[in-house]
Amino acid sequence: MSRRRLVPLVSAVASGLAMLSALTIGAAPSASADATNEGIAFRHLVGKGLTEAQAAGVVGNLVVESNVNPYADQDPGPGRGIAQWSEGARWETLVSFANARNRSPFELTLQLDFLWYELATIPAYGLAELRTASTVRGAAIVFQDEFERCNPTYCHTERRVAEGQEVYDANAALPAPAPATARDGSHAVVSTPSGRLWMFAIQQDGTLRYRWTGGEGWGTWQSFSGTYRSVTATVDEGQVWIAVTTTAGTLKSATYSASSGAWTWTGAQSSGYEWANTSSATDDQGRVWMFATTSTKVNDAVGRLFYKRQNTDGTWTGMTEIGNGGFAGISSTAKGSEVWVFGVKRADAAVNKGRLYYFKSTGNAMGASPFEFGNGGFAGDVSVSTDKSGRVWAFATRTDGDLEYRYTSTNGWEGPGPIGAGSWASVSSGVKTDTGLVYVFATKDDGKLYYYKSTIGSTSASPAGGSWDLVDQVTSPTGGSWQ
Repeated sequence: MSRRRLVPLVSAVASGLAMLSALTIGAAPSASADATNEGIAFRHLVGKGLTEAQAAGVVGNLVVESNVNPYADQDPGPGRGIAQWSEGARWETLVSFANARNRSPFELTLQLDFLWYELATIPAYGLAELRTASTVRGAAIVFQDEFERCNPTYCHTERRVAEGQEVYDANAALPAPAPATARDGSHAVVSTPSGRLWMFAIQQDGTLRYRWTGGEGWGTWQSFSGTYRSVTATVDEGQVWIAVTTTAGTLKSATYSASSGAWTWTGAQSSGYEWANTSSATDDQGRVWMFATTSTKVNDAVGRLFYKRQNTDGTWTGMTEIGNGGFAGISSTAKGSEVWVFGVKRADAAVNKGRLYYFKSTGNAMGASPFEFGNGGFAGDVSVSTDKSGRVWAFATRTDGDLEYRYTSTNGWEGPGPIGAGSWASVSSGVKTDTGLVYVFATKDDGKLYYYKSTIGSTSASPAGGSWDLVDQVTSPTGGSWQ
């Protein structure tokens, strides 16, 4: 049923208006029926982890507020954009949010990202309540009351509900577009006690390459025979230790001897399953903890998460499962006497897809109860590192292609903030032991690999911080792309 003008996708046009101020908003481009902003907003919010009913309730509000038009300008009045953020207050925060990402404030997906940023970082805007809504009506009313906070006399609640129901009817049965490509676990970085960085990265053809820093930057690439799916790296008794999964699903590990310049490989670390992703961390007792996810169904779920750890005599415990499966990217780090492991729920997980959880160790075992990190919308890969002060840094790719980071403080998790510009597919991180700088390596959808570092290093008394400097693009010796 046609009831209103369809608003077209405007991102391409908006990029040309990036230099306009909020006082010079122009008219929206002409309509096009083949890509409505309602549908784009609906899919964007579902990608963040909302149910279809919840997303429809939100979009119903945006229809009433602005017809989901990022150029909407309340006249007279202060409202701007799809949610009618007030000029002089929340709209200025949106503009700053856009500028920090080198994007236009009039870009539809930017405004959707900012809407989600407000929901995820300001509890009073009602994300927790929104997540409990099981109907379009319930979601529409929660968003109206907690986020929009309209004058009750002019809220038009029933219209918001009706518009939301129409968005649901038009979009809920449609197949969701593919999320940003996730290549979880495809590279790793670790620093030895001397401050030397080691980098490991897998090319698209499965070749695993590595190199390390010396007196004049990075050394020559070396490679392992075989083809690989994922890699992780840590330090064991001063030596570089890696674990890998092969394309055949085997999980194995190796230690590098600096004196001989050779790797010593173990046999398969655990048999009986085919393995997908792996992660590792060394605790304050010098014991390596290793984590891995299954690539095939185990007890009716793909992505079962298992761990094992070294004993003080160098032997290993058996594999123990944590969580209830459905994990894609995983990453682990040691914080004080604890080991933390993070896992992103797969896009095809039975429940909680795109949500990110972490577990903490207690003594010699991982705790059974997870903590949630962020508020959903994650694409598949995650990396965590602990700086010299004990601050944990977490990096994760999102379904919209952004690379998000957060860090711990005395108040809990701080953030999120962005690194680089869009289309990120995988991420790894590490802390340089001499300078305390945090390094972040990330691959884009096109297979190009870049790395950043924090501008302020960490010490035992002060955390890393500052901003993120782009150091360089990582090129392969064969010119091929990275996973």
